[in-house]
Amino acid sequence: MRYCEKLSLANQHWTLPTSQEILSLLSSESIRQINSTVFPSNGKGNYWTATSHETVGLIGIVLNMQDAKVDYKVKFDMNTTRCIVKHKIKKKDGSH
Repeated sequence: MRYCEKLSLANQHWTLPTSQEILSLLSSESIRQINSTVFPSNGKGNYWTATSHETVGLIGIVLNMQDAKVDYKVKFDMNTTRCIVKHKIKKKDGSH
């Protein structure tokens, strides 16, 4: 999560997606595969979400980008991140 928040690219505010946001990367609920048109060279393995387990704060939700399965992992496990833009950062002159 900190990695995305500290990311400084294209004058954008980056963040780790929630489980709902990362699930929106799927082609459809019935197919449950990653949209290869949007992500043609999709990485393998689990990608972190910003969503924690409902009762255990040290457990986070991940999405496997190969088979689009959602799983729970201990937050100090090594997994990949896919940061998303939350909103544009305004420049000092008020423009985006």
